[in-house]
Amino acid sequence: MLKRGSHLRAILERNPQIRLYIHGHTHRHCIADLRSSNLPIVLDSGSTSHQKIGSWNLIDIASTGCTVQPYYWQIGSAEALNHWISKDP
Repeated sequence: MLKRGSHLRAILERNPQIRLYIHGHTHRHCIADLRSSNLPIVLDSGSTSHQKIGSWNLIDIASTGCTVQPYYWQIGSAEALNHWISKDP
């Protein structure tokens, strides 16, 4: 559990201009759209160096929103899945 996680959540809820919360260190790939709960989209790329289930996110930011392409090594080659995240929910 994240120390002072409740404080982080309060900051994110009070600042709707924060659209993406990008974190790491859990080594678990995650894309969670929490905008319906007044929170940003949460991204964790996982671990690029993990030999069996390595993953990472490619984020392409534009003025109208962004595209998140998660890549996974678990199939033997990188597999891309496109997720379009619009600027306005």
